[in-house]
Amino acid sequence: MRMLLLPVLYILMSALRFTDDFVPRITESRVDSHLQRDDRFISFSTGKFYHFRGSETLMLQSKSGLQVSFDNGEHWKSVGSFVNNRGRIEFDKFHHGRAFIMGDFEKVLYVTEDQGKSWEKISLPIKRERKKISKDSSCYFKTHPSDKNLVLLHCNIIHKKFRPSLYWGIDEYSNVFTEAIVYVSEDSGKSFTRIGAPVEKLTVTLDLVYYGSTCEFATSAKDSSFSKNDIYCIHKVEELSDSQKWFSLPSSIDHSTAIFEEVTFLKPTTRVLGTLFYTSDFGQSTKTFDELKNLSVRAIWTLPSKILVATSRSRDADCASSELWISTGGSFKLAHFPEGVTLSLSKPQNLFEVDSKRLLLYGNVMRNGDSRKSECLLISDLSGLNYSLTGPTIEQQDHSMFFGKLENFEKSIWGGFLFREEVNRRTLDTTVDASSMLNEYKLYSMTKVSFDSGRTLQNPRVVDPSGKYKHLFECDIDDIEHCSFQEASSYYSKSGHEPMAGILIKTGVVGDSALIFDDKNLMTFISRNGGASWEVIFEYPVYATLLNFGNIIVCVPEENTGLYTKFFFSLDQGKNWKEYYFYKSISARDVIIDSSGLKAIIGFHHVDSEIAEYLFYSLDFTEAYNAKARVADD
Repeated sequence: MRMLLLPVLYILMSALRFTDDFVPRITESRVDSHLQRDDRFISFSTGKFYHFRGSETLMLQSKSGLQVSFDNGEHWKSVGSFVNNRGRIEFDKFHHGRAFIMGDFEKVLYVTEDQGKSWEKISLPIKRERKKISKDSSCYFKTHPSDKNLVLLHCNIIHKKFRPSLYWGIDEYSNVFTEAIVYVSEDSGKSFTRIGAPVEKLTVTLDLVYYGSTCEFATSAKDSSFSKNDIYCIHKVEELSDSQKWFSLPSSIDHSTAIFEEVTFLKPTTRVLGTLFYTSDFGQSTKTFDELKNLSVRAIWTLPSKILVATSRSRDADCASSELWISTGGSFKLAHFPEGVTLSLSKPQNLFEVDSKRLLLYGNVMRNGDSRKSECLLISDLSGLNYSLTGPTIEQQDHSMFFGKLENFEKSIWGGFLFREEVNRRTLDTTVDASSMLNEYKLYSMTKVSFDSGRTLQNPRVVDPSGKYKHLFECDIDDIEHCSFQEASSYYSKSGHEPMAGILIKTGVVGDSALIFDDKNLMTFISRNGGASWEVIFEYPVYATLLNFGNIIVCVPEENTGLYTKFFFSLDQGKNWKEYYFYKSISARDVIIDSSGLKAIIGFHHVDSEIAEYLFYSLDFTEAYNAKARVADD
């Protein structure tokens, strides 16, 4: 099927009308958010714009409530003020058309089963005691891939005032702790059963930071080999330790010089004790695993054919000693790493599948006689139990690596390395919680790509068939070892699209690395072969979206800071472009651009007079196919 995809797209491309006068049907719409000028910082980038994938349904969330469009932004309808801008919308990744809304921590949530046309209340199984539970508490759902009725509800309860019998300070603003509670529903949220952990009841102490459970359905995909009733959970207790540990944070960034300022702080570490358990009867009974009895469980991953957990043999805060255990439905077996290598738990995405059998994860290499450690990549064999080093190993002190799968490309890994260059160190006035040393540095990134599941890494090649952009490159692109494409900036991260076969668009520079937050030399590049080679399409950054039908691309350039006058579109994978100018220039704080099928949406959040307003342009490219609308089977 995958081999047929590109030929089919080229056949579709032949049906396009490549005429100079073609313009998509464009519809303008406005949504008044009723925000005062002081509130105009509500932005798309904070997750207030939502799109039901594979449909024309859009949602816009603001203080005035929720607006929904069922025709790609041509018309908008208010569905009520039951959720404000503090709430969030969570899409069901398994069951199309369903989404959940959680606002401030109240007694109800909302669910839609029909892409926002109607909403129903879901009553929370928690009694809120307003004086004891912070309104910053929150709940979220996890759904089952094959059974729509099965739902896990997680609630993180932030306690802010306790009874004197718990010997916590009775001041309302004293230290707090988070309690994690999990429920399971067998009827899509109409009723809930709490999943209790098989551990002793905890006595709240001054050292307590976190207490409770999080759970996952063992069935993580429709083709999973696990029972649909199995649920795996980790119960954690996190306490402040007696020791204190230095840590550093970037405190500011000078965008004109791309220099970070870093201040070192003191903060207590924590001790963590985690227990793994599971239930096969929706919480009526629970069981633990004997092989993990004396270990602290740190994390869990559920894959279609495997359950993986990370453990530590101590309760300290250092995760360098972590080990990996794997189960295919029975007991857990210990995975084997090269000598001196342990599992790293310092990254949000610690582990992912590079194909249906092999796993790629981050590890730590401990040096003999040296307290320092290096970061490495590990790849598994087909069983997932045996791991070997792949790619380079880097020092962790001033470097880090980051990798992820390229969407819709089997065995393709995209990522790279971050490293720091110290600029200056100077002394500050000593404060109670900060050291006297401030470190200024620049942050660089190097981009790498792999086409063999991470076994080998290479530089993304830059090509310039026309020679039109050669004068912009400060190095020889034939020397790929020292001159290649380097991804930079965040323009493309604000764009949304459905995957187009082989096509990627990213913002970056040409060189041996990219300086983070240096926007002077940024250009827009396209790859038509899954990331192997890159060609300049614009000499400046743009927001871009790829329509998942017929090689159509839409881009929006920012001509001046916050000023937009036009968009570009291409009907042939970015080889030729046409311009369309808006009726007047648009001053905007944020831009979104997204697409589905043969339609795209461009949205601006701007301030006009005293009212903050959203302006949308809906683009319909159906006429590019000789007025014949294609169906999914085409």
